[in-house]
Amino acid sequence: MVFMNFQDFIETTLVPVASKIGSNRYLIALRDGFTFSMPFLIVGSFILLLVNLPFTDSQTLLYQQWYVDLMAKYKGNLVQPFYVSMGIMSIFVVFGIGYNLSNHYKLSGITGGFLSLYTFLILAGQSDWIPYGGDAAKWGIQPNSWFPVIDA
Repeated sequence: MVFMNFQDFIETTLVPVASKIGSNRYLIALRDGFTFSMPFLIVGSFILLLVNLPFTDSQTLLYQQWYVDLMAKYKGNLVQPFYVSMGIMSIFVVFGIGYNLSNHYKLSGITGGFLSLYTFLILAGQSDWIPYGGDAAKWGIQPNSWFPVIDA
């Protein structure tokens, strides 16, 4: 009986609100933009898992010396697909969002995708690092520490 009351509450109050939110064209473009980047996310995650298998701790039963030697020699090369896919994930997502929103308005998807990508690259801040012992006081940061600073 309590379950039926809860189910009725969900169906009468939350489902209409959720369907209204779910039909918003901007949220649909966000959802589809992230879906656009899913293959890159899967490939990068799979590579990261293969490179970081739990075979390197010599105190465990899973320790494999051949894996430690292999990773010492080739880890830098094997992890490159991860850096390529995850390092520029925001570019894939931004292009996908612009592409899907343009298609929703029945405009050219490629043009909308590149326009949103161009806008993102213009607005993205340049990342600087305050060097160790640098002039951190002007940023309000404790001296003698590394800290990322985004400037325009």
